[in-house]
Order: sequence, then structure tokens, then C-alpha cells
Amino acid sequence: MRFRATQLVPRRAKERLRGVVRREVALAQPPSETIVEVREVIEQVRALDPDQVLAAPYVAAVTVVPEPEATDQAFPRFAPQLDQATEFPVPPKHLWTVAEQFLESGQRDAERMLDVTRRAGLELDAGTRVLDLGCGPARVLRWLPPSIDGWGVDLNAERIAWCQAFLSPPFRFATCGTYPHLPFGDATFDLVYAGSVFTHIAELADSWLLELLRLTVPGGLLYLTVHDQSSIEFCRSIDPSSHTRALTGFAQPDATEQRFRQWSDRLGTDLDGFTIGRGYYAQVFYDRDSIVRHWARYAEVVDVVPEAFAWHQTAVLLRRRADDADWR
Repeated sequence: MRFRATQLVPRRAKERLRGVVRREVALAQPPSETIVEVREVIEQVRALDPDQVLAAPYVAAVTVVPEPEATDQAFPRFAPQLDQATEFPVPPKHLWTVAEQFLESGQRDAERMLDVTRRAGLELDAGTRVLDLGCGPARVLRWLPPSIDGWGVDLNAERIAWCQAFLSPPFRFATCGTYPHLPFGDATFDLVYAGSVFTHIAELADSWLLELLRLTVPGGLLYLTVHDQSSIEFCRSIDPSSHTRALTGFAQPDATEQRFRQWSDRLGTDLDGFTIGRGYYAQVFYDRDSIVRHWARYAEVVDVVPEAFAWHQTAVLLRRRADDADWR
């Protein structure tokens, strides 16, 4: 995705443009210096860095433009309402987020999460409001009770379209972006979970955590999974010759493999974390103790469960503090 910078006009630039327009109306034939000033403002707007724009308090809206090379896409016919006793269909393999055992792995990860949240006092009864951030093709969400008020959001529009066609109802779905904003009100959900999401957020991880806390009711739970020392040991045991291949399914360049091994050895000593790659396909690793201490600044840490998700990711269970209703 690219940002259409010409749509992002700071307040001061808007005021300058208004002044230019007023002078144009008054003079009918604007002098050359007025035209130059308009061009200067436009160039300033086009030069805005997207990260700075989104951090600025005066920005009201952002327009996202698909990349020119984006492929065509067709949406499946929306299915009729399913009988709750009917088994959900399985998505086509190209939509899977795991190489194999799509159903088995999703059931395992869902049951493990439910065990952890149950110990923390949350039962997913009818009407419990649940958000799956990074739901993909609902590999985990499909195993939750259909009587909950369940939402799934994901970056991949094709996966979301499939979920909307075949899993809604009982669940609901929406496409989201990479920047930390979701289209839900404050304190909407009793449980927010993000399996294998913070493992790929190389930037703005704190902002995403704060956004998820905003959506969680005071006293509600967040179940977030990370790569840590357990993930590194998994990579070493699965493929001793290429740790990065064990993680991603294909070998990285030698320099990347060497860097991964060096940083893995230093994790928890002089490194609190590192990322292999950046952007959507980043692989982000944290020292377990460090990330738990860091997240404890924002929420109560209820539980830490190694190998809770995807066989090698550690789950951190947080609770939004009941006394921070006005934390924003």
C-alpha cells in the first residue's frame, strides 16, 4: 500500500491554501507569486512522511492507495446462514496460514488459549465479546463457541472475504491495516487475542498494544503471542543447518542466517529483542523476561505460557487494569 500524500493537508497548510484561494477570488487573476505559493504548499504535503503524518494530531483522514501491481480479485458468493450444527467448511489451501494440519493446529491453539483464559476467570459464555486480531482464515476462531459475539480482523482481504462468505454468521469479519487503529469503540471486547501477530510487528508494537487495550473492557483479557527463547530452541531442533528455514519454510541468505544465529545467542544478555526483516514479513523476537517487564507498564501480567501457540510461541496473558477506565 502507498499513502496518497496529496490528501494529507496539515492545518497550517490548509490555512495557507485558504488564504491563497481568498486572494484568487479577490484578484480574479492571481499574480505569479500566488501560483508559486500554491505549488510550494502542494510539494510540502507530498513530501510528508507517512509515519510523521499518522503521528500528527491535526490529521483527520488518510487515503490508502493500492499498489499498481496489485492483482485482480473476485469475491465468492456469500453463503446462506449456516445451521449451527453444520461443520464449517475448510478454506482452500492457498489461504492457509500454516503449511499443514490446518484444523488440528487451530483446535490445539484454541483449546490452549481457552485453558489459559479459563484459569484467569473468563468463560466464553453466550454473548462474550471476542476479537481475533490477525484472524487469517479463522484457523483459531472457528473453534470458539459460536454463541459468542466474535469478530475477526486481518490484513489479507481475500482471507476476510472467504470468512465473510462461509463463517458469517456466527462470526463477523473486517479487513484492517498495518497502522494501529481498528474500527471499534472503547471498551468493546471482553477478550482480545492476537496469535502470531506481534511476531511480525517490527514497528509500532507499543501503539498496537495500546490500541488493543483501548478496545478491551477494564478487567478484560488480552492473549498475545511472541517469539522468544522457546522459538529459537524450536528452530534449532527442527533444522540445525538452517534456523531461518525452520522458522519461515525457506532458507534465508547466508548473511541473514548468520545474523539470526548471532543475535539469538545474545538474546537476554545484551539484546532485549531483534527483527529479521522489516515490514509485513518481519520475524520479531523478544527476550521473554524483557517483554513481560515492558508490557507490565501498561497492563497486569496474569500468565506467561511457553509453547502455547503454533508449537513454539509463548503466550502472554494481560488484564486491562480495572482502575484505568480513563487511562487515555
